[in-house]
Amino acid sequence: MGAMRRLRNFLGLIRFEHTVFALPFALVAAIFSQRWLNALHDMTTALPLFAPSAKWQAFTTSVFHAQVSGEGVFPSVYDIGFILLAMVSGRTLAMLANRIIDAQIDARNPRTSSWHIPTGAVSLHQAKLWALIAVVIFLLAALALNWWCFVLAPLALVWLVGYPYAKRWTPFAHYILGGAQAIAPLGVFLAITATLSWEIFPLALAVGLWVGSFDIYYALQDVEFDRAEGLHSLPADFGVRPAMLAALIGHMLTGALLVWTCYIFHTGAALVAATVIFAHVLFVEHLIVQARRELIGVAFFTLNGLLSVGYLVVVVINQ
Repeated sequence: MGAMRRLRNFLGLIRFEHTVFALPFALVAAIFSQRWLNALHDMTTALPLFAPSAKWQAFTTSVFHAQVSGEGVFPSVYDIGFILLAMVSGRTLAMLANRIIDAQIDARNPRTSSWHIPTGAVSLHQAKLWALIAVVIFLLAALALNWWCFVLAPLALVWLVGYPYAKRWTPFAHYILGGAQAIAPLGVFLAITATLSWEIFPLALAVGLWVGSFDIYYALQDVEFDRAEGLHSLPADFGVRPAMLAALIGHMLTGALLVWTCYIFHTGAALVAATVIFAHVLFVEHLIVQARRELIGVAFFTLNGLLSVGYLVVVVINQ
């Protein structure tokens, strides 16, 4: 019973059910990266469903490898598996770091005072131990993908852990959070192709603006508290209306960048149409938040989770 309670507390602390919010665009990036690799090798017909991979053999014989999987409709099962492991562990670390660093702030905030660490349901010692485990898993997943992923992984970890400090000194912390999310498509591209190319950057920027803009909406819940505590956010520093306008512009730019990504990777008209619908739904969500601020939680997690999963499904079908 104690073990099950600790597991429930852990999953609740990191909001594991909201992982669906972050994962789909990592898989979209993986599919686009494989498409880029196929085009690089001029392989567009008679492809296996999943790319073959010699990475496991390379990893077990020498960790200093930068192997690239073969051509396929989708990335290799090996790549997909370790990308998912890196994503889940990285997000887990980010959530734990946020809760550990902000523990005292959360305890003073009426909205968050009932969360796991302020109430003592999870101790800081437990949270720090889980964070250390997440770091180890993240680094091992990066090492299994390729040497360059492992070398650059500490930079991603610093960004993930450093975000909670940003609101202490800048109102643009939302975009630092977005930058943490934007790392994922870049890391996925590097994992599959063992290089970086300009084609993946519009998708990374789109993901960053998508998440950062919704973090602006999320900050609307704490405007008065943030001002009283000397914390920074666009709503607290510049007011609600300018902040909501910035969020709307960010989401419209997200739609434009996703359309550009479709053209870069030659995905066809069907995905472009789905992307336009995606952008329209973001606009509708803006109207929802503007009219009923109590629905911010629904708009921030539920609808965006459904949106990202739906977009991934369309990408898979279109592939």
